[in-house]
Amino acid sequence: MYKNQLAVAIKHNGKILRENKDLVQLPFGSEFSVLVKNLNSRRVKFTLHIDGTDVLDGQEIIVNANSETEMKRFIRNGNMNEGNAFKFIERTAAIEDGPRGIKVDDGIVRVEFWFEQEKPTVTTTVHHHYDEWHYRHPIKHTFWSYPYTYSDGPMYGVSSASGSTADLQNVKLGSATTDVKTKGIMRGMTSNASASVSGGTATAYNVSSNAAQSTPTMDSFSAPEVNEAGITVPGSKVEQKFTAVYGFNAETASHVIVLRIAGKVGAVEVATPVTVKTKPKCETCGKVNKATSKFCSGCGTSLELL
Repeated sequence: MYKNQLAVAIKHNGKILRENKDLVQLPFGSEFSVLVKNLNSRRVKFTLHIDGTDVLDGQEIIVNANSETEMKRFIRNGNMNEGNAFKFIERTAAIEDGPRGIKVDDGIVRVEFWFEQEKPTVTTTVHHHYDEWHYRHPIKHTFWSYPYTYSDGPMYGVSSASGSTADLQNVKLGSATTDVKTKGIMRGMTSNASASVSGGTATAYNVSSNAAQSTPTMDSFSAPEVNEAGITVPGSKVEQKFTAVYGFNAETASHVIVLRIAGKVGAVEVATPVTVKTKPKCETCGKVNKATSKFCSGCGTSLELL
């Protein structure tokens, strides 16, 4: 199954099993692995839950860009060197009535993953300073190199720029002083600015316009489809090693891929694994069809029996 540039598949004896939508057929008593392939140019980390249980014991597995990894075993008690394989067995009445019981997500393989954050792009900007006052006014000025007032124009109260240095020092702003302060400090503010913040519009952003239009009832929800065929338990010993990795900054948004494993299709028990290269045989006329065929090319019978 593929989603958001990540592919997940169930493997048995080194072969990828065929998926019918999200359903994978596997005989009871078979051991399997979970293949995760990263098709993105960034690294990705994932968690793995089978039958609602975190089979990685709180660990997260990182897959490099354009690479893949195959999870073959449970991780228990922090053992990064070896563990038990994933084994798919029938959920018998003894198991259902025993200490384990029945779980709503039996037969469900859930992979949740996060991609690594994009590395920030560093750009260098060079600013060239140009002293416009110095080049436009050749008179040597002492303290008035720039107008230290808030203004909309050049200078308030300046009638002529012709004169000596002393004339420029004695220029008076006069009545323009009040206007300058007002335009510099109060610019952009209105008399009722505080009222608009404390009013009712400030809290409207957290209220959906149609939040109270309908009340959900039980009729609007559908129960999840439960696979009652089999469960995953510890199998044989597998020596698969993992190493710790640091410095992975993941995105906050996660994505989820879900697969279901079934040992029975309807009332028919799965006898052999259905791989991607398996050629289905028609139960009506016995013709062997292509691996990708959904209907028999001889008689038209559906090859996907539900």
